[in-house]
Amino acid sequence: MKLFADCSDAPLSHLSSKSTMEDNGWVVDATFHSLTSNIATCSANTFYGWSTGSNIAQAVTKFRGNGGAKLLFGNCYNSGFVSVYLNDIQIGYVYSQGSDIVKFNYRKGDIISIKAHSVQASAILALYSLEITDWGKKK
Repeated sequence: MKLFADCSDAPLSHLSSKSTMEDNGWVVDATFHSLTSNIATCSANTFYGWSTGSNIAQAVTKFRGNGGAKLLFGNCYNSGFVSVYLNDIQIGYVYSQGSDIVKFNYRKGDIISIKAHSVQASAILALYSLEITDWGKKK
């Protein structure tokens, strides 16, 4: 599996903070994000965020090229669930304090969104890694 260091979508894999993600093409809607009080259950080295009430925390981006991707994501709280959508079709989800990997191919213009859904309390959306690859490259 070859990783594209020079791929137009490579910057999307920088998930260290909300500002870094937004600088690289993500739209992040989260009332709270990356607070030090949650590092024990989330991670100090990646983005995590949540919203309160009926608001849904989410991270969304549009792919600029064609290729494949592997996303490691999770819910680092003890409530709710986090789901992943490619062009509004659910391709993965996890419940409280869970994580999962989704692999998918994409085309230029495809949209990926990761959402934290509340049940009785807010889920915390965690994005651990996104690898952009050339496997299954669509043309």
